[in-house]
Amino acid sequence: MIERIVDTPLLVVRNIVIFPFMVIPLNIGRDFSIKSIEDSLKKNSEIAVFTQKKLDDEELGINDIYEVGVLANILKMVRFPDGTLRILVEASKRIKLERFTIENGTSYGDVSILEEIYEKDQELDALYKITKSKFENCLGKGLNVTPEVISPAIDIENPARLSDIVIAQLDIDITEKYNGLQETNVKNRLKLTSEYLNKELDILEIKNKIQEKIKKGMDDTQREFFLREQLKAIQDELGMKPENDEE
Repeated sequence: MIERIVDTPLLVVRNIVIFPFMVIPLNIGRDFSIKSIEDSLKKNSEIAVFTQKKLDDEELGINDIYEVGVLANILKMVRFPDGTLRILVEASKRIKLERFTIENGTSYGDVSILEEIYEKDQELDALYKITKSKFENCLGKGLNVTPEVISPAIDIENPARLSDIVIAQLDIDITEKYNGLQETNVKNRLKLTSEYLNKELDILEIKNKIQEKIKKGMDDTQREFFLREQLKAIQDELGMKPENDEE
């Protein structure tokens, strides 16, 4: 039976996709979002978080919001003098948006909990090992990560959680991240993650080659400068003039 949550406070965020077990700070400025957070804190601190499709949309309807989001708990809130908020949330489960409304200046919605399709077999184990190996390879080649956004409670030996961690850390566009969030089949999500990692490895290879060329160019220039200075010092010691000096 599908678990549904009715009339839950709902937060719509911009330019970020949040995955289960992420712990992340969010800056909140829109009035309906602020009121939704305040309502959540009056109840159980639970809030549904979804991403809007277009960054500059202010008037939102259900079709302006990505269908899959996360259920999260508000861990901390700070209110600034201008009325805006900064909250720290920890996401837990994937959810699907069934209804969205703004009533009395507060955003609410009905959501259903999404269950992952998890078939533990040899194919899953192989996909997990391939994805983990590629991720480690990316880290070795200089992939920047922010481990502090991952909950300490997460089990990285779990294939479903590994795929979420990797996609959350990659510097890819919102649509690509959302494709990972909405995929509830763990095998398919690992395949998608592996494709993203292939692209990331290619980018890192090119980046490292460019940096090596730049470094070699700098080393050659520095070596030439050092040799010139050394020659000049020897000439000074011997009382010799450089050949290109003019009277």
